[in-house]
Amino acid sequence: MELKRKTRKSIFIKIALLVMCVIIIIIIIIVGLGSLILHHKSPLKPEKSFLQYVDRIPGEIGIPPEPGRIKQVAEDYGLIILYKGPEFEYETERSYSLSTKLMINLKDNDMGIKGRYLYVFRKIGVHQFIIASSLFFRGGIVNFFLFISISFLIVLVLIVHQIIRKILFPIKYLITAVDKVKSGDFSFRVPVKSQDELGRLSESFNSMTDMIKKMIIAKEKLLLDVSHELRSPLTRIKVNLEFIENQKTKRSLQGDVLEMEKMIMEILETEKIDHDAGSIIFEEMSISQILSEVIALFKDDRKRITLLPHDCTAVIKMNGVRMKMLFRNIIENALSYSGDNPVSVEIRCVPHRVIISVMDQGQGIPEQDLPFIFEPFYRADVSRSRKTGGYGLGMYLCKKIADLHHGEIKVQSIFGQGTTVIVSFPYEN
Repeated sequence: MELKRKTRKSIFIKIALLVMCVIIIIIIIIVGLGSLILHHKSPLKPEKSFLQYVDRIPGEIGIPPEPGRIKQVAEDYGLIILYKGPEFEYETERSYSLSTKLMINLKDNDMGIKGRYLYVFRKIGVHQFIIASSLFFRGGIVNFFLFISISFLIVLVLIVHQIIRKILFPIKYLITAVDKVKSGDFSFRVPVKSQDELGRLSESFNSMTDMIKKMIIAKEKLLLDVSHELRSPLTRIKVNLEFIENQKTKRSLQGDVLEMEKMIMEILETEKIDHDAGSIIFEEMSISQILSEVIALFKDDRKRITLLPHDCTAVIKMNGVRMKMLFRNIIENALSYSGDNPVSVEIRCVPHRVIISVMDQGQGIPEQDLPFIFEPFYRADVSRSRKTGGYGLGMYLCKKIADLHHGEIKVQSIFGQGTTVIVSFPYEN
């Protein structure tokens, strides 16, 4: 009872017992086959060589031979006999390897191997014999047992494979669950179908996923609550700023307030995309037109932005306001980190997708920071200076908008050479 309980709760004991059973079965088969071979009675005397008893065969058959006598001698000795004479030809067993045609080029007492047979050619006057013996075990019982044993081993391997696959099947669910969590889907659960280590690992993984989900929800709720609470104080600050006489101080404070309002707007926008996407209106619009309108917004830096020539006329279903927000954030980042260098925008239509690339020649992003740039509030600059960027919400919002339109966004960057942001959307030509 105790062993059964331990077996149910340990994958290692299960596999060890399975291996032991397989080894025992294989030993039984080998011992049984060996015993059968050793004790199998053959009409041939084992102490005599093949050549010694082959010499007796023509005499026992008789000259001239009769087909019935040839067959009887072949059965008694467990041999294959081929005869060719002036009156008839006879084969006790038809074989692809052996036939009377083989006799044409043979001389008396020639010996050889043909296929799976050892043979000797005897010629007595005009009577020719080929006497052959199988190189494999003689005797139907041995051959039958060998066939059954091999078949059983094949079936055993297949059964063991299925058992091991069943034992380790939760690993497949765990791999799928890890991929789901990695992509941000915390709703997937690993089925718990056993009480062993993999079953407990599955339970732990599900518990961990629940905890992560709760932590993320709590963080998002905190951000939303803080954002909502900050709107009223910011409004009062904006009103009070009008009474400040020092224009330099006034402009500096107004800039800070605008940055705070922008941050709050981005937080609230991501919340709406996450929880109220059903109310967002989508229309068919030209991606080229959207980009042209966004580029036109950068009046001071218009000369630095180049929309490369293209023949793409893709029209996709989109929310125009949010799509403009996405490309404005990307182009704004490119301009901010490029100094006075130009920024290029490229549109390409490929089968089933439209691809937009924004390329700058700025300082680039360190390789270790690339996996985290779509995380909220992530900044490569640990000092979080306003001179080197915003609050780390721009690319996070871009990722949310791309996901909303079933698109993809990725960043390629070489530190010190520049960055390319690539956004693609499904598109029916």
